[in-house]
Amino acid sequence: MTFKLYQDVKEFYQDYYSTYMIHEAQNLIPLGNLVMGYKGEDKFDWRDPVNWIMASISDENGIRLCALMTPPYNLTIYAKDNNINDEAILCLIDSLFSH
Repeated sequence: MTFKLYQDVKEFYQDYYSTYMIHEAQNLIPLGNLVMGYKGEDKFDWRDPVNWIMASISDENGIRLCALMTPPYNLTIYAKDNNINDEAILCLIDSLFSH
C-alpha cells in the first residue's frame, strides 16, 4: 500500500475529483469542499486548504481510498466503489500518525 499526503488542493482535485464523483450523492461534503478549495474562494478559517489534510492510499490495482479533512471537522474517507479494504484503512491510520 502506498500513502500519499497532498499539500496542493489543485493536485488532489485533479487526482480524485472523478473518484469522488463515482458516488456523487454519498460524497457531497468532500466534493463541495474540494471544489471550493480548488476555486480558491472564501479562504478563511476552515475553508483555507493550507490547513486541510488530503491523502490517498493506493496499491498495484490503483486507488483504494481518499481522505479529506477540513479542521476542525472530522476526516471524511471514501473507499473507491465502497470496497472497504482493512489494509488500506490501517495504512492510512499508521501514515497519518507518522506525519
